Amino acid sequence: MIDFATTWWIHASLALGIAALVDCIPSVPYTLRDAVWRVGVVVPFVTAAMQSLGLEPVVTTAAIVEPLQVIGNSAPQASTSIDLTHLLFAAWATLSLFGLIRWLADHRALAVWARDAYPVPASISQLANEIARKAGLRRQVRVLQTPRATSPVAIGSHTIVLPDRLLGASEDRLRGILGHELGHLLRRDPQWLSGLSLLIALLPFQPLLRLARRAQLRVSEPLCDSLSVQWGADARILAWSLKDVATWQHHARGLPTAAMTRPGGSLTHRIRHLIAGGHAARIGARRLGLTAGACVAAALIVASPTVDANAARRSDTSLQDSADRSPTTEFGALDKSLIDAVIREELSEIRWCYERRLHEEPTLEGKLEAKFRIEPDGRVGHAEVKQTTLNDSAVEQCVLGRLEDLRFPDPVGGGIVIVSYPFVFSAD
Repeated sequence: MIDFATTWWIHASLALGIAALVDCIPSVPYTLRDAVWRVGVVVPFVTAAMQSLGLEPVVTTAAIVEPLQVIGNSAPQASTSIDLTHLLFAAWATLSLFGLIRWLADHRALAVWARDAYPVPASISQLANEIARKAGLRRQVRVLQTPRATSPVAIGSHTIVLPDRLLGASEDRLRGILGHELGHLLRRDPQWLSGLSLLIALLPFQPLLRLARRAQLRVSEPLCDSLSVQWGADARILAWSLKDVATWQHHARGLPTAAMTRPGGSLTHRIRHLIAGGHAARIGARRLGLTAGACVAAALIVASPTVDANAARRSDTSLQDSADRSPTTEFGALDKSLIDAVIREELSEIRWCYERRLHEEPTLEGKLEAKFRIEPDGRVGHAEVKQTTLNDSAVEQCVLGRLEDLRFPDPVGGGIVIVSYPFVFSAD
């Protein structure tokens, strides 16, 4: 689980970072911005899962070091060490729980808010479904009204809620407003933004998800303006409608919906563009999204750190052959002195694994030879017991956990390093 989360975080940082760079280019159309952001959110989950299932990059190298001989002696003494991994996991779980509670509360508030709304006059409902058929929506659109709304809002997959003050608007004005909200339904913006909010709640350690949500809010509005104009709305009338809606009270915040105007958005730019008779974007994000997704996925698969299974098997054979060689002999792409220095920094934590059991078993002693793999990025991908005379699972699992938390220098050449590291535990 931790390995998958770490891999996903790396991939998400790369993909969303690319999306942020693309979004900074003024000449990039909104369709491409939207596609790149959506791909940046989805693709890291796919590539991280593929890597977890054993998919290997196109280019992989391997490096080997011989077993290192270091003895860690320890005597019984009090220890106040804290398991950092457990502490971080507890902090993550706590933040995620609070985020999930808030997300559920927002959805409940939205459900209550929509439940109190009531149907609009039949003429408005007919107009909305006429535009929906032109847009290609297969489901019947439900249009509601409520005095509590201060801006048109798209909810779920087929619901639009209008403020009461719009019921007396002209047909041309309603056509533009309904077309805009139907654009959100066609693009599935309510579900997409709700899903992003859930990811932010459950994965608070990835701040780029918040950036992705803000960017999606920003690009979805001009795209829906363009859709509304494409479906027959008058661009100038829609522009004045946006201006009027913006002068009303701010709509309810914190709800995972798509709405017509948003505080801090590019409303002025949208109005100027519509008055000038232009479209903010053209429709065609599907092809752009597929192309961008394929490129990002391919880049992550090729560049993401992984392990060559054949290299690992070759490493096992080489380690067996080199076990009797001089301890000064160097192999592979990471000097053993660097490995030894990192482990010695953690030796007090490893010693604590033994000491806490020594209080219960005063005669406990023996040798534990741990085998672990250093990935191309320096993290420990896997640790296991190669052989042991200690025969105490509590100490062995604790030591392996400490080793998996270590971070080593990046191996030269980008390959993996297989290490056999013996520890001799004694109360003397």
